Amino acid sequence: MSLDLIVDIETDGLLPTVTKIHCIGMSVVEAEAGQVFANQEPYDCFEDALEIMSAAKSILDIILLGMTYQY
Repeated sequence: MSLDLIVDIETDGLLPTVTKIHCIGMSVVEAEAGQVFANQEPYDCFEDALEIMSAAKSILDIILLGMTYQY
């Protein structure tokens, strides 16, 4: 899979104090829709998100503080 992804992960804090991931939002660059993963109905599970992310060509992570990092 050679996808370019945009990802936003909502947690209960910042590293290194994070204890819980609330949800992961993800979209393929240039796509018109996204997907939310949250380990609760009706969303797909975090393991599916991690599988997609691990196979991605690139990931652009959106940080709430207005910063972006390219991995």
